[in-house]
Order: sequence, then C-alpha cells, then structure tokens
Amino acid sequence: MWNSLSNFAQKAQVFVDQNLQPALNNLTPSDNRSSKAALFRHQFRLPDSQNPLYEITAELTLPPKAASSSKSPSDTPRKSHEQRNNWDRERGNHYVGRLHLSEKFLCFSTQNSSFSPTASTSLSTAFTGQTNGAGPAGNGFTLPLCAVRRVERLHSQSYMFALSITTWNGYPAPDEKNTKHTGKTAPPAPKLTIQLAGSRVQCEKFCDMLKKGLREGMREVDGMRKVVGECYSEYMLAAEAKRRTEKDAPSEKLVDDQNPEDQLQPPDAGLGMQFRYPGDPKKLRDKGKMRLWYEYLRENGRNATLVRQPDLPRLVRIGLPNRLRGEVWELTSG
Repeated sequence: MWNSLSNFAQKAQVFVDQNLQPALNNLTPSDNRSSKAALFRHQFRLPDSQNPLYEITAELTLPPKAASSSKSPSDTPRKSHEQRNNWDRERGNHYVGRLHLSEKFLCFSTQNSSFSPTASTSLSTAFTGQTNGAGPAGNGFTLPLCAVRRVERLHSQSYMFALSITTWNGYPAPDEKNTKHTGKTAPPAPKLTIQLAGSRVQCEKFCDMLKKGLREGMREVDGMRKVVGECYSEYMLAAEAKRRTEKDAPSEKLVDDQNPEDQLQPPDAGLGMQFRYPGDPKKLRDKGKMRLWYEYLRENGRNATLVRQPDLPRLVRIGLPNRLRGEVWELTSG
C-alpha cells in the first residue's frame, strides 16, 4: 500500500513539473514579473487576483503541545506582562522559511522559494522539486488576512521584530436571531509567533504593508466567520469544549436543555450523516481517525487558519474521516 502511494505521489509530481517546465522555458524579461506571480499563486493555491507584494526571511514558532492541553482556561495560570514580553522562544516547534504577503493573504513556507523581482527563475521554482510529502507550500500556513483578529509586537533580544498573531477561530459570527452566542464557543487556535529576520527598514516596510492589508481585510471578517461557522471542524471542537464544560458544571447543561435554540447544531457534512456513509464502520475506523484529527486541529488551528506540520501528510495517508473529508479535501486543494 505504501509503495502504491509513493508511486502515485511521484507520478503526480512529475505531471506538475511537466506542465510548469514548458512555461518556464518560454519566459522573456517582459513577462518575468507576471510569471513569478503565477508561480506564487501556484505554490500557495491562491486566487488569480493575488500577487506577491513583499517577502522576508522569518522564523515561525508554535507553542508546545502542553500549551493546548485539555485544561480549562481557569486552570491555566495567567502570565504577567513581563512574562509575556520575555517569551521563551526555545519552547515549541520552530520553522525557518520565507514569509510572503499578498493583497489578502499572509503565507509562510519552509520551501526556499522567492518571488521578488531580482530572484532567479531557479529560486522561484524551488518548490517544484521533491517535497518529501510536505507539498509545494511545505510546512507553514496560508492565512487570509481577514482571519487575523489581533497582531501584537513582542519584545525579543534576538530579533528586532517579533509578532504574535491571533486568529478568529472560536469566535462565531454574530447571529441576529440569537445574540447570546457572540463569545467564544470553541477553543481558540494557538498563537503564531513570527520573528522577522531582516534590516530595520525591511521589517518596518513589511509591517506597514501588513497593517494596510489587515485594515482592508476587516471588511470581510463577518463573511469569513460565517463560512468558518459552517465547517465541521469548528463544530467538532466547540461540541467537545461544551461537553467538557457540562461535565465540570452540570448546572449549565440543565440551562441549555431548557433552551433548545442555544444547543449546537452540526453543519451539513453530506448525506452520510442522514443515511450513513458507505463502507464497514469497523474497517473505516472513523472514531479513531476523528480522535487523531481532533488533536491535530486543536493544536494547529483548523479550516482557514490551519498550520501545516509534518503530522498533516501522515494523517492524510492514514485516512480522512467521512465527516471531515469534504472540508480537508477543499482546504488542501486550495
């Protein structure tokens, strides 16, 4: 089975390289800039309206798994202002790569590809080689700017510019019929800590362009939150968080039972939820797959803010649970 999967991946990579190579051989200086924009969109699976505006070398730091434990927020000791500023960058996973900014997306990749006007063609096509299962975008993220809730600057001794990014995960869209559910319903995604490695002028220019993009992205926040609210991954984490809350406080369960409108309703995940999915449930092992995907989505974000780590292609090879199949397929396809 593993041999067939590896052969299929190699054939797919050869097919992609064959389609890209003729276009690269026919490049002229006049269309060099547009070709790099096309390669940029191809690497991160972005719409045709997106173009590379600026890029900079950066290091992505993710919190350790212990930070995303099953403890409630009240059990976690609050950090002082000094502790938040002097954050320990030795904890968690670290990825060094390139941080790219377009009109509506912030992309990070461990692939050493560059789309600046002075970059060579070989550097712009570095992502088309062997990726060892990580895909063209490598480890990192493709984050819509409208999904960013807050950006904070951290004090760092090693880097002049260190940013902490918080997303809208866990905050449902406002409901006109039911204004009660305006706060968090699911655990928030872990904060993304990014250290910019460049001169002060480069870092300030990148931050200014990022600030401009975030302001323009505020117009699409409500629409993004509505779309995310229809994803099964968001419901899965919200339902589990609610179950644990009711287990700790049974009185809240009685209140929700008296208000059926306040109960969480699962989104549409296909006709299989009503008529059962095809296949033998014992052989599919959907419960075990759902548990693995739940742990990954809780620790690495979900839907629009998913962070790609080495465990993601492994989970895909293990198999997709039926209720997450459509969402993961659309997310990984771009």
